[in-house]
Amino acid sequence: MTPRYPVARTLADAELERLLQRSWNELNQELSHLAEDDLSRLIELERGSRRRSHLLIRIHQRYNAVRRERERHELLSQRGGSPDPGTTED
Repeated sequence: MTPRYPVARTLADAELERLLQRSWNELNQELSHLAEDDLSRLIELERGSRRRSHLLIRIHQRYNAVRRERERHELLSQRGGSPDPGTTED
């Protein structure tokens, strides 16, 4: 079963730090291409440096979306269901 979400690239810490130096628009575009681990590390890098709340919130939102999709895929795969994130089954 192939996940619906794309396999994201993994970046080195130096690359993640360079991302934090970019403009808001550039950073926001890059967030959709980052892996869950990278997003987590990006949160820690921002918390350890400038601590800009608007960036922390946006990165955390993306992190949660990626994590939620992975967890949903795992949950539905375990029970033999279709991991279609657009539907909810009760």
